[in-house]
Amino acid sequence: MKKGPLQITGNVFDLSTIMLYSGLVFQQLCSICLFVTSFIFLLWKRVTPYYLAIVILLTAVFGFMLWFFLVLSSDERNLKALSTPLRTGLIILVFSSALAPVLHSLLDTVSTDTIYAMTSIFLFLNFASLPYANGMRSSRVDGTTDSNIVSVATGFLASLCMASRLPGPKETLLLIISATLVFATWPTIRHRIQVCKGKKTRFGFTLGMGAAAALSLLPFFFDDEIESVYKGLIATATLLSTFLINFGIPFIFYKMQSIKSNINGPWDEAVIKH
Repeated sequence: MKKGPLQITGNVFDLSTIMLYSGLVFQQLCSICLFVTSFIFLLWKRVTPYYLAIVILLTAVFGFMLWFFLVLSSDERNLKALSTPLRTGLIILVFSSALAPVLHSLLDTVSTDTIYAMTSIFLFLNFASLPYANGMRSSRVDGTTDSNIVSVATGFLASLCMASRLPGPKETLLLIISATLVFATWPTIRHRIQVCKGKKTRFGFTLGMGAAAALSLLPFFFDDEIESVYKGLIATATLLSTFLINFGIPFIFYKMQSIKSNINGPWDEAVIKH
């Protein structure tokens, strides 16, 4: 629609597309849920470090296979592509092992309430600052992608706070490795795969990660030491966040598109003509 020198335009998205893209947000929430439940299981000694190490190893191998076979093209699958992530993983493992005793005792003098408050803030910043647009398109016009430095940094700061409350250095090492997978590696892999493979893959990732997060919460409902009121809060928060992120907010956005407009005019950009 034109009106004098002005032009009013606006992109309109269908509801299914909005819901698919909102799955990217839900996937990150599920990742944070899995990370927090891993911390709680270590803190309460519900799992041994050996058992969690096996789970982390299997998860890392699964993620590597997804990246190698679904992200890389046939020409890129060579020894160099295989050695790069292995070398990076080895460096992270060595440095984490060396620093685990220091990181475990770094925040011992800080009160537990302060630690958990800081952890909540850092996890929220991680959730809010993740570049979800990287999971919607491969790159910008100039070939660049959005940086995830803030998201990764806040995720590691949260893990550093949480590590100070774990029983020992072994648990701290496992938590740091988990943070590396959850906050640095896994978002990039799943975003790349979803961009390359399309709608069915997006839905599969959302459904799969939602199921994994739900399974990680099940032990809390069968724990007799947890009061029923807290179990109710966990169930309510889980159902409410799932509904709002996947259905409620996308539907509101879809309905609000009718009043959205971008007004373009001569004030948008000044072009200097020589």
